[in-house]
Amino acid sequence: MRSLGQILFTLLYLVALLLVSPNGVNAQTEEQSVSTTSEFSETDDKAQESAVGSEDTTESISAEPDAADDPVNEVQVEYFPKTRVGENLLIVGTGPVSGTFYAVGGAICRAVNRGTDRHNLRCVVEPTAGSQDNLQLLADRRVDLAVVQSDWQFYAYKGLANFSEVGAQEDLRHLMSLHQHPLYLVVSPSSEAFGLADLSGKKVNLGAKGSGQRAFAEVALASVGLSGKDLALAGELGPREQLDALCDGEIDAFIVAVPKPSGLIRWATDRCGARLAEFGDNVFSGLLTENPYLKQIDIPAGSYRNTPVDIVTFAVVSTLITRSDVPDHVTKEIVAAVVEHFDDFRKQHAVLDALKLVELPIAGSTAPLHGGAEVLYKEKGLSILTNLSQ
Repeated sequence: MRSLGQILFTLLYLVALLLVSPNGVNAQTEEQSVSTTSEFSETDDKAQESAVGSEDTTESISAEPDAADDPVNEVQVEYFPKTRVGENLLIVGTGPVSGTFYAVGGAICRAVNRGTDRHNLRCVVEPTAGSQDNLQLLADRRVDLAVVQSDWQFYAYKGLANFSEVGAQEDLRHLMSLHQHPLYLVVSPSSEAFGLADLSGKKVNLGAKGSGQRAFAEVALASVGLSGKDLALAGELGPREQLDALCDGEIDAFIVAVPKPSGLIRWATDRCGARLAEFGDNVFSGLLTENPYLKQIDIPAGSYRNTPVDIVTFAVVSTLITRSDVPDHVTKEIVAAVVEHFDDFRKQHAVLDALKLVELPIAGSTAPLHGGAEVLYKEKGLSILTNLSQ
């Protein structure tokens, strides 16, 4: 009779053979190994529930969508090859797997894949570095759909900012508006700043140079005639570092755009008594006219500690876009999958909870609406933009 030690040794040896064998349990098919892309089908809804249905927490502050969309944030990703697994495969460019862009892309794919037996479309989520990366992948036809912030949609369609050299992507088409990224002016409890105009001569973190956070902060400052030169300090700290600096009294405030509810803002107000400053009514009239990708919104009183009144602010909007050459019947099915099960879609992630059906076709949109999406919205009685100046 073999000893227990011999039996254990034999078992370990067999397991090792399986792991190294080309046909063992660790082997992958060609389709499985082409990418880090995750599929969200109806059968794996429960498996993905914790990833797609969870709320951003303080532990994931660095993965807020602003960081996910940050062009200076280095994210190593492996993309799908140009050779597709099937003609009816839809690839959605999103963001890092720890961010909300990726989770929201998963919610979209799950909605689409529930109807695969009927429309024969299959949707998969591709992790990327964020909005700017997604726009390039869309132009290169490496993805079919992309989640991008409305400011990046505007710059790409118009050929502005980072797209001034490569030119306008005039084939961009809007499918739907998603969650919003309100701008927050977070000030220390001892600060005398109560609005943007009060930041002159103060130490303020604007975010890393070249980042989405800094670009948005500079737009906000310009609305009251200020720039980084008017500040005692125009900080370049990242999301976590700015929290420590605020609580330690090293800065007076920081300006950041993140979706609500935000673990980053909650941590600042809970940890060191920070408060949200109001922007002032004089900020919005010219700002929204000059920047059509922005949307004025309210942060309700009580959303965060030390917020006794509604805060009127403005937001960039996450949007789902595609190219004009994607067939109308395909885009109609994509939009229908969300619109016809809208209440369920809103439950897929905390940032989607505040979505309004009437805003899907229009909020933050500057590129034309895709023909298939337009047909679906009209069938459902939803208003659409007849021109981009509306």
